[in-house]
Amino acid sequence: MAGELEKMALKYAMDAINYEKEGLRGKAIESYSRAAELLFKLVRLYPNYSLNKVLVEKALMYQQRAKQLQMDVPISLGSPEKTFEVQQSTDEFLLMEKPRVTWDDVIGLDHVKKALRRAIILPTRVSPERLPLGWYTGILLFGPPGCGKTLIVAALASELNASFYIVDPSVIVSKWLGESEKNVARLFELARKSASRQKPAIIFIDEVDALTGVYSNEVGGEARMRGQLLKEMDGLKYKGRRLYVYVIGATNKPWLLDQAFLRRFQKRVYVPPPNHEARVELFRHYTKKFKLADDVDFEELASMTEGYTAHDVEEVCREVQFRVIEESHEEPREATRSDFIDAIRRRKPSVSREQLKRYVEWSEKFGAF
Repeated sequence: MAGELEKMALKYAMDAINYEKEGLRGKAIESYSRAAELLFKLVRLYPNYSLNKVLVEKALMYQQRAKQLQMDVPISLGSPEKTFEVQQSTDEFLLMEKPRVTWDDVIGLDHVKKALRRAIILPTRVSPERLPLGWYTGILLFGPPGCGKTLIVAALASELNASFYIVDPSVIVSKWLGESEKNVARLFELARKSASRQKPAIIFIDEVDALTGVYSNEVGGEARMRGQLLKEMDGLKYKGRRLYVYVIGATNKPWLLDQAFLRRFQKRVYVPPPNHEARVELFRHYTKKFKLADDVDFEELASMTEGYTAHDVEEVCREVQFRVIEESHEEPREATRSDFIDAIRRRKPSVSREQLKRYVEWSEKFGAF
């Protein structure tokens, strides 16, 4: 059974590399993530398996590549075993390649951009004397998956030319076992040393609820790590310090966050599915290289996809792309209105109305933007 899981994971990894070479970023992300999930499952099911250490390293590598693809970071590919260009040793979480994402690549979400500009960019543009009460150092982005939380953080890091530290909870649990609190301190120390007004440091914690949520089965090491994280976040804004270090957390489950951590995120911003105008622009963006028939109306498509996430809209367009290729010979035919309508009918929104209502209710109760 262990061997079969390992073979399946390797197949997903090979598929991911092939998808990436073909420019199918969404499918590559899904395949890398699936490969990592299978390897972590194997380690949990067979804790005494002799290759577990190697498998965990591979799984972390696949997770890291999936996140880099979400931020459109170019990295040369080889075999699945090849280490990606993320500096190891003392700054293993520092993303060395600047994300190739700008504000223009983030469609819609104007209120999120405004909140981040005010909370993070503004303090780097004015002298610290003009902000005697300091500035925000903890920002939480919450909302359904596939709405652009990771993308907008990448755009922010690119705009600021920031040192960009990506923290994956699974990396902390797997690699920092036994001395996690020391490594939390080390991460923040690296960020503090690298940060300046001209080049801030951003510590991005994706799926932050995995580190800061309320869990009944917490063990001693996890509790110490959480305590150290609280201490480090407090240290960014107290004792008269003027540090240009920002902790940005992203979560799909904000209701799981511990109240102690919630207070450390002074800004808590809802990242919702795109509205009508944003969906129009998303369809225009994802089809800009398509041959479109005259009967394709983006306004109509946007009206038909209310409640769809940005990722859902991308998948609708991808489905049309494949349909056009399959039904074409040498040159791709035009994508028609019926292609899009059929794709929409076959792909339902990934987030239910009940789930969206829960996000809105949490935002009304705890939001701070």
